[in-house]
Amino acid sequence: NPVTLVVAAASTLLAGVLYPVSVLPDALRAVGALLPLTHALELIRRATLAGEAVDTLVVPLASLVVLTAVLLPLGAWIVQRAVRLAMTDGSLSQY
Repeated sequence: NPVTLVVAAASTLLAGVLYPVSVLPDALRAVGALLPLTHALELIRRATLAGEAVDTLVVPLASLVVLTAVLLPLGAWIVQRAVRLAMTDGSLSQY
């Protein structure tokens, strides 16, 4: 699926998997901040590589909690709507 490939590549680049998010332009840095992967990577890197204690990891952990609270219900609603639409037009049996 080409759409999945593009979304995965963009997420990888914007989340700081290959290079730090700080080198991105401001607009792309803002988009990267909306990705849960960005905060998860920061949390993992700081905990494992820097050996930081849990009390210093509050900011990335709180970011993950907030993003989960927003994106999980939004994603569930989108999937529910997509399934309802597929059932309505009869294309659900194709999948």
